[in-house]
Amino acid sequence: LDCSGKIAYVNNSVKQYGYNPDELIGKELLELVHPDDREKANYRLNERRTGERKTVSLEIRLFPKSNENRIFEVYSDSLEECDYPVLRIDAEGVYEDVETTSKMFIGTQGIARDITERKQLEKASQESERKFRELYEGSRDGIVFMGEDREIIDSNETFQKMVGYSHDELQNVTAWDLTPKKWHEWESTEIIENQLKNRGYSETYQKEYIHKSGRIIPVEITTYRFEDLAEGDICYWGAVRDISDRLQAEKTLRESEERYRALTEHSMDIVMRFDSNCRHLFVNTAVSLMTGIPAEEFIGKTHREMGFPEERCDFWEEKIQNVFQTAEPLQVEFELEVKRGKINVDWRLTPEFSENGFVNTVLTSARDITLQTKLHEQLRQSQKMETVGLLAGGVAHDFNNMLTPILGYSDMALIQLGKNDKLFEEVNSIREAAEKAASLTNQLLAFSRKQVLNLKVRNLNGVVSDFSKMLSRLIGEDIELCLKLDPLLLNAKVDIDQVQQILMNLAVNSRDAMSQGGVLTIETSNVQFEEGYYKEAFSVEPGSYCLITVT
Repeated sequence: LDCSGKIAYVNNSVKQYGYNPDELIGKELLELVHPDDREKANYRLNERRTGERKTVSLEIRLFPKSNENRIFEVYSDSLEECDYPVLRIDAEGVYEDVETTSKMFIGTQGIARDITERKQLEKASQESERKFRELYEGSRDGIVFMGEDREIIDSNETFQKMVGYSHDELQNVTAWDLTPKKWHEWESTEIIENQLKNRGYSETYQKEYIHKSGRIIPVEITTYRFEDLAEGDICYWGAVRDISDRLQAEKTLRESEERYRALTEHSMDIVMRFDSNCRHLFVNTAVSLMTGIPAEEFIGKTHREMGFPEERCDFWEEKIQNVFQTAEPLQVEFELEVKRGKINVDWRLTPEFSENGFVNTVLTSARDITLQTKLHEQLRQSQKMETVGLLAGGVAHDFNNMLTPILGYSDMALIQLGKNDKLFEEVNSIREAAEKAASLTNQLLAFSRKQVLNLKVRNLNGVVSDFSKMLSRLIGEDIELCLKLDPLLLNAKVDIDQVQQILMNLAVNSRDAMSQGGVLTIETSNVQFEEGYYKEAFSVEPGSYCLITVT
């Protein structure tokens, strides 16, 4: 450049920017400079006129003559991104000796280098560093860099919080200091020697760290080995994850599964889990007690494949598919033929949902309710009998009212008639027939539980003896009636009709039990119930009682 800043000479390298050297001669350099860089360039050029013979480096952007768009990224406090080449100019002033004591500035000479690509690389490197730093510091996993002796070189904030040390404190700590001693030999041999030195990285493994407070932290680590290209040193970096919450969740899940398995395995109910194809995914051991088939034989198979009756399989599969389709629980009862006979089963089906809200499996429980069914049937029968008893009681009550005048008038007639009167026996027969009818109504009232107890002091030997004739006719000729009556039997307060009813019921039951004949024995005796015995056997007060034994 001449002293005014115009181009006096330029070599052919300007052709790469679309210029010929000849067309630039006589032009001011500032015309080719980006407007934002002109002030800085002019200032530097004017420095040459101060007489300082100091070489100055300058970075400016050049207007290319070509219209092609090229993106050049420049990092500088005074330079911004622009689609122009970036030149680095090393220049110095050119002076001419005027006198022996002074020099005159006549121009500037220098070399301009295109540093666009270098600036692009610098920008890319800085952007990569920025992204890495954001990832490094923002990672939810702890990241730690270590030297060959496991000394900690750098770490992110997550790792620092995990172990409780600050960044500066970790500069004086090694990875071995953070690791319980029980892990040292294993990690040194298995991880460092066998894995890192052989292939440069480790499998993800679990170990423990010691928190600054002394608390043990379970962690999961993946470690990588690399060489520092600048220094040539061997280094390691590890991605560390605190798995305390995960291990606790796994422990809780295991405990829950163990409790569930213990509950199902010890349950008398049959517990099964089915997939959408009605295949068994889980079966508890109770199934073998009911069916005689080992539980493990059910897994992966349907009832149909297990050989159960087709009709029953159709029924089961229909109910299972119904729960899959409706997503609603279901309860059904059915009869099942098993090795010990026919049983009644209460079957409950419950849908189990996946995370997306669809029915994933169906859990069922089957309970043997044969006994409950029989008891329920007995209850219904008892209720029927109670109804019959109520009807019989009502009839007996009305019939008893009709017998009252018959007995009354027959008693009055017998009083008026003498024993020698020819009508006395006929009227007495009427009275006896009415008394028998009254006894029958008393039994019906007792059956309906409406009769008021008529307690009288009697000797049970006489009651049994008098009633034995009727019992003999009742049990038939094939059964012998044997009486063993205690001559020292005490008197007791009893309702004779109730005693007779009991004896008659026991005799009828005995007759039905001895279809081929036998001996029916009725015994009487005195008994003494002491404290501690009567409470277990009868709801009566302790004391002396008369006992009738029928065998």
